[in-house]
Amino acid sequence: MGYRFWVFGIYGPVTVAAVLKVPASRVAAEGAKGGGYADRVLHEKTGIEMILISAGTFCMGSDAPSLGSGVAPAREVTIARPPYMDKTEVTNPECRRFIKANPDYDVNVDVDPAYDLYRKHFRGKSVMSAEDECPVVWVSWYNTQTFCAWAGLEIPSEAKWEYACHGETTTDFSFGNDMAELH
Repeated sequence: MGYRFWVFGIYGPVTVAAVLKVPASRVAAEGAKGGGYADRVLHEKTGIEMILISAGTFCMGSDAPSLGSGVAPAREVTIARPPYMDKTEVTNPECRRFIKANPDYDVNVDVDPAYDLYRKHFRGKSVMSAEDECPVVWVSWYNTQTFCAWAGLEIPSEAKWEYACHGETTTDFSFGNDMAELH
């Protein structure tokens, strides 16, 4: 299975950019605000724009039978250290930066032999768009891990991902509780 992916970074040693603090290897994004850490940063190595996600507690999952067993049981989860998460999925130019910075990177090592659509995508033989603003597609788990290791980033945990998707709401979905609105 291929992945489209987001990454996140946690606080590390900080520097002061104007009056905003930013983690190491990042700079405050243009127009960033904040009462301490910048609410938006740019990851220097990749160019990825990242948004600060507030720390907090939320109910992960649900006991509602209509949502299926994959989300049960509901449990309280606390995100104690506010992470930065990508504003968008990792895009084609961000991935190309990785490929350009690693000319000896052997994509064959990281690609599942039964799943080589990633290589086809970057050779222009994919039905998916390779335009700059589009997310990189057909990425294997191995490609994702290699990109993250190079960038000094990591894939968000399921809890951080769900917390960010909820957007500080307390409903089953970021838009409310009505499953009919999922479309």
